[in-house]
Amino acid sequence: MNYNYDTPQNAIFSLESAYNNKDIEGIINSKDFIAEAKIILENASCEYDLSDNELISETAELLKLTLIKWLQENGFPDFTDATVEFSDISETDSNLFYLNEKITYPDGTFYYNKIFLTFNGVEWKVAIIEE
Repeated sequence: MNYNYDTPQNAIFSLESAYNNKDIEGIINSKDFIAEAKIILENASCEYDLSDNELISETAELLKLTLIKWLQENGFPDFTDATVEFSDISETDSNLFYLNEKITYPDGTFYYNKIFLTFNGVEWKVAIIEE
């Protein structure tokens, strides 16, 4: 599959398309697990050394493996025929951005997500989604 990461919105659409396609590799390529690990460790009730690259790498790998296992056990979310609206993007920290997403399904069900993304100068990646 061909996914596009040139804008924050395209990165999110690419992740959602990878879910629809049941494409684990596409899902993994759409995410920034290092940034997700840093966010989780920073917000944990314990204090972690965020300059410990080994800790961050191990946490990122654990997050990736946990996501794969969850998808294998629970199935893939389905965004087919959903309508998506985005807020403007805001920067929270150096190279960490967020926007709000409203997903509306054909039956009228809707969800709000706060999506954190990173930009490496070339590509946008989804770091973490708060539902």
